Amino acid sequence: MRKFAWFFLSVIAIGTPACSSSTTTGGTPTPSVSCLSQVGATSALVFPAQNATNVPDNLGQVIIGTTTTLPSSWNVQLFTTAGFLVASGNTLGPAPSPLPTPNTIPPFPNPNYQQSSLPLLPAATTLQVGVNNLNSSCIPTIVGVFTTQ
Repeated sequence: MRKFAWFFLSVIAIGTPACSSSTTTGGTPTPSVSCLSQVGATSALVFPAQNATNVPDNLGQVIIGTTTTLPSSWNVQLFTTAGFLVASGNTLGPAPSPLPTPNTIPPFPNPNYQQSSLPLLPAATTLQVGVNNLNSSCIPTIVGVFTTQ
């Protein structure tokens, strides 16, 4: 029994540092600022429509509407609902006109529409759409969600 107690205590001692919380990861500060808040912008998912289901996994692009035009050094990233990065889109560019349907009109006036091209997406997955500044360590701002078929 005494050997088991020493083994148990050594496992706890080894595992404890791995569970401690910190504001750094590998010596790099953990980002804590939302990307869109850095530029004072608001954005919304336009295509596919917010909360859309049965979206094809070969969607090809995501379109966002934003209160300002974001530089081409920004992109869209897709995350699982658990926060794992699934796909990164190409840098933002002009959205097609007319917009593909079905879409969602942003809840703010005069949106600037931009698109980010995407690779093939995982099937039957709920994805969060994040707007990301590639030149910053900011946290991508989640602007919408959809589910692939």
